[in-house]
Amino acid sequence: MKSASTMIEITPPIGMAICGNIRKDNISRGVHDPLVCNAILCEHEETTVLFLVMDWAGIEVKDAKAIRERMADELNIPSENVIVSATHTHSGPYTIEMMDDAKESDKVRDYILDSTGKIAQAVAQLPDAMEQVSLWSAQTHVEGLSFCRRLRMADGKVVMNWNEVDPTDVVCATGKPDKQMSVVGFKRADGTWQTIMVNFALHPAICVGRDWLWSADWVHYLRESLRNTYAEKPIVHFINGAQGDVNHLNFEKFCLDAFPEAERYGYALAKHVVSAIDGSCKAEDKLKVAGGAVALYKRTIPREWTKWAKAKWAHCKGEIPELLHGIPSEFYAKEIIAMESQQGDKYIFPMAAVKLGDMAFVSLPGEIFSSVALDIKRNSPHEKTAVMGLTLGSSGYIPDEKAFLEGGYETRIGAGSQFETDSCERIKSVAGNLLELL
Repeated sequence: MKSASTMIEITPPIGMAICGNIRKDNISRGVHDPLVCNAILCEHEETTVLFLVMDWAGIEVKDAKAIRERMADELNIPSENVIVSATHTHSGPYTIEMMDDAKESDKVRDYILDSTGKIAQAVAQLPDAMEQVSLWSAQTHVEGLSFCRRLRMADGKVVMNWNEVDPTDVVCATGKPDKQMSVVGFKRADGTWQTIMVNFALHPAICVGRDWLWSADWVHYLRESLRNTYAEKPIVHFINGAQGDVNHLNFEKFCLDAFPEAERYGYALAKHVVSAIDGSCKAEDKLKVAGGAVALYKRTIPREWTKWAKAKWAHCKGEIPELLHGIPSEFYAKEIIAMESQQGDKYIFPMAAVKLGDMAFVSLPGEIFSSVALDIKRNSPHEKTAVMGLTLGSSGYIPDEKAFLEGGYETRIGAGSQFETDSCERIKSVAGNLLELL
């Protein structure tokens, strides 16, 4: 097995809007920590795979396609062998249309094109930097750092855990986070670590554009801690998991601190990575890719919702109030009106699976609920399976069917929840088929 990796800075210009929350003044003032793209080029026998992950909230299918084709041209490999992901930082630019700010669209287009050029230039240098490596893999469970953010209250309602609640009124969380962390280390012949790949499911939504600063959130501190732990300063490639209903907030110990809490989380998760690496097993040299796609259909909007949306939008006169956490009703009204003409439309989202050593990775196109990932892993033919959320496209939230019956933030009709209630089953089916092909 040969590999090379690099880190490319893609911090947007100061003055572009931060997409982490709904507020009238969302223009960035500075940089708390740089946004980056990490790249890993892997080669074994006749197969070459490029992994890219950007500190973006998400990536649209059309942008993922353009980036895959550009990198494939640079490396002379199939575009299907380029796996493009987003970390989902809520302190990044408007790269997903569900949170699109019309005033920013031209700036975002220019930024994505500029970033793609920088990434392509760096990726073109990777073949000359290829080194012989061995793969070391491990999976571990992380307790006490990720929480289902959907809470069932005593009155039967489902509320989000960023709403400070009386803990005695909480009956239970409605789901269970995927607490499995997957780690693949790329070790040089001299025993040093070239690259460390980390997969874990958790929203990078602690900072949410705090102080109007660009930030990779806790992912920055994860990378910083690991690079400082090892003298060789390996490239740390983080890929998020099924984090659609998972965040860092413990309703029993409510804390909305920003950067100090992000630092605590990043450093705590890094300790788990080090422990996993210390106990990792050498894996066989194996590299295989399987590609496919899933068809998702736009939701049918009940007539009463359309009526409500039009009345709400007329009443607010086009003014959307600010909201640090969550999305105000006026935003939903605007989106429902826009979605009315799209009901039943079919959208195709690419998916892929990669066997890297003894670890099988499968991509999911958006913010998938944990139960979907747990089902995929449970039914996988591979002993070690990891899911790559927010990869190859952005479909918004994909709740499970149980959540649609319960209601709540992620199931509410709007840009964040655009697709029919059977979408998770469709995605699970394709994921299972791809894993069988590895």
